[in-house]
Amino acid sequence: MKIQNFHLSKLGNPAKEYEDSLSFDLKKGRFAIADGASGSTFSDIWARSLTETFVNSKIDLFRGNDGVMGQIVSTSRDYWYDNVNWKALPWFLKNKSISGSYATFLALQVKKVSGSLKFKSISVGDSCMFILEGNKIKESFPIKFPREFGNTPKLIWSGQGSPVKKSLKVPEPELTEFSGTLENNLNILLATDAAAKWIMEDTDYAMNLFLNEFQSLDSRIPKLINEGKIKNDDFTVALLEFTD
Repeated sequence: MKIQNFHLSKLGNPAKEYEDSLSFDLKKGRFAIADGASGSTFSDIWARSLTETFVNSKIDLFRGNDGVMGQIVSTSRDYWYDNVNWKALPWFLKNKSISGSYATFLALQVKKVSGSLKFKSISVGDSCMFILEGNKIKESFPIKFPREFGNTPKLIWSGQGSPVKKSLKVPEPELTEFSGTLENNLNILLATDAAAKWIMEDTDYAMNLFLNEFQSLDSRIPKLINEGKIKNDDFTVALLEFTD
């Protein structure tokens, strides 16, 4: 198993305003991607909290999903809350940040079961994974068609910020799940919404870039955004390749 990944902040924004997050551990077969909602404050920290919480946890998706999102949200809230300097915020940020942060989230676990390479994924919102067969998309999750992307995806809430206490109980978001077996020549692509929509709309071109010219993304993607072929938004992709 190997991974290549690429990310770019919205054109015109400094790199520090990048609000997506990708975390992974190849040895554990754990991957997570998230997209912080730009309308909320500290959504970059919240997105990172969600991805790192899953990758560093002992949660086993293959044992079932009951209570999984509750565990992830609770631990992520601690990380998020502790990484915001609430006392130093100017008044206008204090007023806004008490409402909390929001992000989409997709987690993926891959492991060998009875000699077969199995995967299980959970998702809230429109960050996507694609099962690739050669240079074609065999399956996509949770979004199936470009028209399904919109301005109001399902989001995970961090709960309120200070002065509300960190120990606040946050509602567990509803998730969707996807599982299967990775047969020979199947790879996985993870993508946040702007990237995922473009991948669905221009699959042949996108697959050629990812499979044959991944190192050229840093020059190709800004050009495609400037041409209006990709929405100008934070852009994050990760290609997981599996070999015998």
